[in-house]
Amino acid sequence: MQVDPNLAAAALELGPIGFVLKHGDESELLKAIDYVLRGESYLTPKVRAEDWFSTKAKARQFSKEMTQRQRDIVQLLAEGRPMKEVAGLLNLSPKTVQFHKQHIMDLFNLRTNTDLVLLALMEGLISLPPESPHVKTGQKRD
Repeated sequence: MQVDPNLAAAALELGPIGFVLKHGDESELLKAIDYVLRGESYLTPKVRAEDWFSTKAKARQFSKEMTQRQRDIVQLLAEGRPMKEVAGLLNLSPKTVQFHKQHIMDLFNLRTNTDLVLLALMEGLISLPPESPHVKTGQKRD
């Protein structure tokens, strides 16, 4: 393989694998095969472990799927609706909505409400409004 933590992280998500660089030596290849036969993964030391862990966490972040209830909550919150209104629309208590919101924030490693809105955009739960006549992109203001 190539020195690519993203590729290593994606491969390791598939289960026990041996990740050895194509220019590695024979002993490392045999070591990787031994690990895989024991049901373990082998990652060449030439791919830094901290790169692998952060890449793997990012890969997991975007591979998670939300339940329909979570999607509804994210959509309504991203639309700017207050917690109490979201609760009323979904026949939930505000505490339950807050619980779901916190779980989603933790699940996707989100820090702010802006992150939640970006997640809603990426998931297609909300879309950008049509361009406002007051905001012109690519033009200088006077």
